[in-house]
Amino acid sequence: GQYPSLAAVVLFTDGITTAGDDLPAAGVEAARAGVPLYVVGLGDAREKPDLLLSDLQAEEVVSANDEVVFQARLTARGPDAPRSVPVTLFEKRGDKLVERGRVQATPDPAGNPVPVEVRFTPTEPGERTFVLDVPVQPGEADAANNRAERTVVVAESKRVRVLLVEGYPRYEFRFVKSLLEREAEGRVGGKEVELKTVLLDASRGWADTDRSALPDFPSRDALFEFDAVILGDVDPRQLPRGARAAQDLADFVRVRGGGLLVVAGEHAGVAALADTALADVLPVAPTEGAVPRPTPEAAPLADGYRPRPTATGLTHPLFRFAPGEQESRRIGAKLQPLLWFATGYRRKLGAEVLAAHPDRPAEGGPAGENHPLVLQQFAGRGRVLFVGYDETWRWQWRDDEEHFNRYWKQAVRVLSRSRLGRIDLRLDKPTAYRRDETITVTVRFPDDAPAPPADAPVRVAVRHTPPPGSGPPGGGDETTLQLAKVAGSRATYRAAMARTPEGVYRFRLAEPQGIDPIPRAEATVLPPRAELDQLDPNRADMARAAAESRGRFYSLADADEVPDDLPDVPRVPLNQPCPPVPLWNQPALYALLAALLAAEWLLRKRERLL
Repeated sequence: GQYPSLAAVVLFTDGITTAGDDLPAAGVEAARAGVPLYVVGLGDAREKPDLLLSDLQAEEVVSANDEVVFQARLTARGPDAPRSVPVTLFEKRGDKLVERGRVQATPDPAGNPVPVEVRFTPTEPGERTFVLDVPVQPGEADAANNRAERTVVVAESKRVRVLLVEGYPRYEFRFVKSLLEREAEGRVGGKEVELKTVLLDASRGWADTDRSALPDFPSRDALFEFDAVILGDVDPRQLPRGARAAQDLADFVRVRGGGLLVVAGEHAGVAALADTALADVLPVAPTEGAVPRPTPEAAPLADGYRPRPTATGLTHPLFRFAPGEQESRRIGAKLQPLLWFATGYRRKLGAEVLAAHPDRPAEGGPAGENHPLVLQQFAGRGRVLFVGYDETWRWQWRDDEEHFNRYWKQAVRVLSRSRLGRIDLRLDKPTAYRRDETITVTVRFPDDAPAPPADAPVRVAVRHTPPPGSGPPGGGDETTLQLAKVAGSRATYRAAMARTPEGVYRFRLAEPQGIDPIPRAEATVLPPRAELDQLDPNRADMARAAAESRGRFYSLADADEVPDDLPDVPRVPLNQPCPPVPLWNQPALYALLAALLAAEWLLRKRERLL
């Protein structure tokens, strides 16, 4: 019968791969061949101490005199974790590191990550690079993961002029007006605020008694002096020169580059704006058959809900209740539920949904989408936000007032600032790579600028320069990476380079063009690790390779079980099914040997060697 040539492989290794495919890949290939791997691990299995800083997060764009909160996770691995370590925030100033803050952190001996927070208030505008660092411990396995970097764009601080327009004094208007007036005396997001309000349903003389009130909706020139407009529950017909005022607001967004926030209400709906110039800049449109004015609810509202931020919304400043995404989610999930939300509209194709209703399906939208509640759209030089609820004042319940304040401060900041966000081109590792290690390139477009069109390519040019002495002077080559949009993201694109020989790689954004400054990044690829660079065994890879091949992983303590676990297969007989041949009794062999001896004697005689 036919027997396999190889029944199993017994492998003695420390699991460290210096070049080529790793052990798990070998396990996959062994499984395809039907050959299990019985891996016996060698080396000292005691884990070396290691401190790891990860998940560094901070605001990407702030204003001068804003407090920036740097949050990260500190993980201690291995035995004898330190009880307390200093975590220091540095700012890069040329070739120097200038200390900007320091806290003491207590690592978890069990190896669980602990949060770390360092605060700093930059006063000078510009692009600043910050480094969060923990000191290297004696015998630490990897010193490169003891620091993390973050770039923050500090914009110049300026006075922000905000116009709040409302039809009647509903609760949302009162609480927002009170907050912005209170903050106008101090600072909102590091910027001084000047608030003006227009209440269309106010009695005569209200503007004479209220310090922020205007007697009438401002003219076009006066409107263009503002940085942001918050438009409440207003029917355009309530405005003096309603059609002209709507056109001025649309031009305020498109031409002036201002920010417009529309807060829905129970009196005027989206359909009331459909026949005005504002319809073109709004991120929503009325659904078919929607009435211009919302109808009263048939029964009192009793079922509360919480707006559910989308993947795009979680990265948007409006729903960033804390610097960390997980903490921001936790805060949003515990805020007081809302009761009312607007209906009778659908999102436009070019709009970005920042938050949706957790249960209600979208009206007239794609199947599977929930009703959008907060949407964003860029129009011309400015941006428009639409909020389909008016009960954020409920978020002032007890200790949650700071989250209500942060929500509206962030709204003012988003609406008022020019496009300050920088396109971010980054690599997946802050340290050097090894030969043939995959380099992942990510390009993220900021949330205060439109995303590239769906059919527009995003490409990164890569220039490779080999190490000195490994090629002709000035050698190297340039390639182009085509990036694909990351599923579920607003405007994040990614690609990977698999074949990476040694040298220096310089990355720059090639498309879209016309971006100044051009985003860039740089990486160094080193030769493979030497045999003695890493002495501790890689137990994870060894166990995975054995599992992939349907074999087993052993330590030296239980290696004696290997013979018992080897597959029981029939022995392959070494003898052949034929009678033995008496080789030395063959006359032909005797004749051949005699001929060889005679030939040697003749050659020696001829050459006179005898």
